[in-house]
Amino acid sequence: MVIVSNVGRIIALARIDKKEVKNKLAVESLTMELEKGEAEAIILALELNADMVLIDEYIARDIAKSRGLAVIGTVVILADAYEKGLINDLKKVLDDLRSKKVWTSEKVCNRALSGIKGK
Repeated sequence: MVIVSNVGRIIALARIDKKEVKNKLAVESLTMELEKGEAEAIILALELNADMVLIDEYIARDIAKSRGLAVIGTVVILADAYEKGLINDLKKVLDDLRSKKVWTSEKVCNRALSGIKGK
């Protein structure tokens, strides 16, 4: 499975092969609407025919979806890790992200917390 992300906090958790974007012009055109990292993640996902792209920002998610990419977010990955026993306390992890000024949607966090087993 190929997943592309510009989310450093997730990349740091996994064994990752770093890839460079080939189509710099496509990245440049997307940076009119997005941050460079989000633009690179979308273009690289397209170049690699990735299974998913990990993006949290709403506009970037919409653009990725409009280009036919499957999108997943940080909170969903963390909730899945919790369900698989890789994280002991999902609420603490989400609170830690927020305390480090990493923006996460309160609505999405609450939905994840209400859906977990043994919350």
